[in-house]
Amino acid sequence: MKIQMRVLKLGSLLGCLCAVLLFLTRVSYEFWIVKPIMEYRSPDRLWQAQVREDIFRGQILVELTSRSRKLVLARRYDDVVYFAQIAWSSDSHIVGVLVRDGSANPLRLAFNVTTRSPVPFELTADLLREAIRRDYELSDDQLSVHGGDPLRWAEFAEPGTASGPATLPFAIRYRKTR
Repeated sequence: MKIQMRVLKLGSLLGCLCAVLLFLTRVSYEFWIVKPIMEYRSPDRLWQAQVREDIFRGQILVELTSRSRKLVLARRYDDVVYFAQIAWSSDSHIVGVLVRDGSANPLRLAFNVTTRSPVPFELTADLLREAIRRDYELSDDQLSVHGGDPLRWAEFAEPGTASGPATLPFAIRYRKTR
């Protein structure tokens, strides 16, 4: 009888330990494996746009979150973030996202949170240009190589050159949180 009680106690202890380990694994996965690259809140503070990198799965996530919902706008596999920029319209209805990754084709997104639908990227291109120029304090000399366009600088600037960032990946070094 004593042996059965000890086995039951040991079994329940192991069960609790497994539950705690499972919880800690999930928490540590979110905190250590999925790293936020950039987060910007909308001007009305209701939405937050995030660019995150899931190291374990090798993917880039672009997400919108509010108090009650989470929308995944894009998921790209087998990539590393080299650059990310987010810009919101002043009325908080439209968000633009530019992500430069290892591919030759940058991720360009624009989304209307009111209608919950994608919109043409050109609606947010000027907002992103202003945000890149402001956040990275780009001079006219740095932009001249890329026709004076901050978007082209973000998409094509080579690291270590006079017009480019010092190193890649450079989004982490310059990461802004608002």
